[in-house]
Amino acid sequence: MLPILYHLLARVFRLLPKTKKIKLFDMEAAFFVPINNHYVCSDLSDMAQIKREPKLYRWLNDLPQDAVLFDVGTSYGQEAALASSLVEKDVRVVGFDCSLNHSHFCVLNKTLNDDRFRFVFAAVSVRSGEVIKITGNS
Repeated sequence: MLPILYHLLARVFRLLPKTKKIKLFDMEAAFFVPINNHYVCSDLSDMAQIKREPKLYRWLNDLPQDAVLFDVGTSYGQEAALASSLVEKDVRVVGFDCSLNHSHFCVLNKTLNDDRFRFVFAAVSVRSGEVIKITGNS
C-alpha cells in the first residue's frame, strides 16, 4: 500500500514547479527546489526575502572585477550560482563539497545556470593529501 501511495504522491509532485529564480541586488540565479528537502526549500525562501545572511550576499554582490571565489562547503551551490551571475564583472567561481546529497543539488543548480561556475566533488583539508574517513555518521 505504501509504495502505491508514494508513487501517486510522486506523480502529483511532478506537476509542481521545480525551479525558482532568485534576484538579489545585481545577482540572479535559478535554483532547483527539492520539495522533499525542507531545509533547502526553507533556505531558498529566506534567501529570496533577504532574511538569510544579508551581509554575505551584499559582499558577494560587491565582488571586484575579475574576482575568483572559492566556495568551500558549497552545499547546494547557492552562493556559487549567485556570484557566478556577475558575468559583466567576469567573476570566476569554484565550489567544493563532499556531500553526495548536496552535490547532486549543486550540479542541478550549476546546469540551471548555464554552467557558469565550476564544481569539484572533494573534501578540502588543511594539509595536502590528507585522507579523511567518511562514515555514516560524518
